[in-house]
Amino acid sequence: MEPKIIESNEISLREIIEVLLGGIKVIIVFAVVGVLIAGTISFFILPDVYKGRVVLEVNDRNNPEEQQFLVDKYIAQIKSTQLLKKTIEDLNLVNKRNELLSSNSLKDMILVTNIEDTNLVSVVVSYSDAEIASNIANTLCNNFITHITESYQAQANILVSVMEEQLKIEEQDVIEQLQNKEEFLKNNKSIDQLNEEVNSLISQIIKYKEQYNTAETNAAADYLSLTVLLQSVDLDNLEQENQLAPFLEVDENLNYDFQIPIGELSGTEIYDNMTVLEIVNIQTRYITNSNLITVYEDRISSLEAELIQLQIERVNAEHECNSIETNLALANGAYNDSQRMYKEALIASVSDEGNKTVNIYSESYLNEKRVSPNTVQNLAMGLLLGLMMGVVLVLLRDYWRKTGKDE
Repeated sequence: MEPKIIESNEISLREIIEVLLGGIKVIIVFAVVGVLIAGTISFFILPDVYKGRVVLEVNDRNNPEEQQFLVDKYIAQIKSTQLLKKTIEDLNLVNKRNELLSSNSLKDMILVTNIEDTNLVSVVVSYSDAEIASNIANTLCNNFITHITESYQAQANILVSVMEEQLKIEEQDVIEQLQNKEEFLKNNKSIDQLNEEVNSLISQIIKYKEQYNTAETNAAADYLSLTVLLQSVDLDNLEQENQLAPFLEVDENLNYDFQIPIGELSGTEIYDNMTVLEIVNIQTRYITNSNLITVYEDRISSLEAELIQLQIERVNAEHECNSIETNLALANGAYNDSQRMYKEALIASVSDEGNKTVNIYSESYLNEKRVSPNTVQNLAMGLLLGLMMGVVLVLLRDYWRKTGKDE
């Protein structure tokens, strides 16, 4: 019994084709009805949709490496409520109730995307009227560029105000530094004057050292001459022999002191008158040179001490002067930088920086080719659905008949 039951439940491909051919009229009717329904929906129910497309070019000349960040930022700003409301007002966009279109409704009609691997931004507007769709795209993008320009100008105006205050501060700082410099020069010797005084002291010290060396050399020569002359005197017949020796004292530092008792050396038998006079002259010259050596030593020591103090004063003056000049240079530099930034801010406040940062690469032109509904696609889908429903109905009808006979 089982094989018969299995065979009775099996339907061959031939039987299916025969069933479908038997119900071909039903299938055709359903296909036609599907096409008619799809056509009715496409032509009479679904609204026509047209697209307007604008391509924007974004350029960040100041920071090219951050251009993608600027692109993403602008994509978000294009659909801002402020710009949408401005576009609605400019074009007087209304809904079916003749009321101004809401910003959210317009936002749903707009698609903003970044064209891959480029600095281009695509703005696509979908609307039931081709001309209005194109106008919305163009107006929205123009409003966006104007918004960017005004934003840059507003920021520049704020910067102008800030830089005006900063300029006043920097100018006052420059004035104060100039006053500090003037006061320093007024109450202190100039560096050139200190250098002249130092050089003058050095020249004096060199001069005194030369005179000191000359006096020292002359004293040594006088000492040698006195020694030779005294050795040439015949002391064997000089009763005052023992009285001469104490008067010749030799100092290792050339501080010599000769005191020869000329009055006790009278007599032609002891000295020749000319020799005695020569000894006296040399002794006088030697004493003079010895005194000069002492004077020069004191003067050189005094000048060197004065030179040290003057050099310390010069170093301190140079340090303070350099500090004042450095502060003045910094103040002038800051003032010049502030002036440059102020001028740049003034230029930016009246420039169309928005057009430099973002501009229209391609405008939207009137395109009356409808993008939705897609009539051909909808009719094909209606036909396919009608055929499927017709086939299913025919098969179910045949099954119903066969099961009814079996019972």
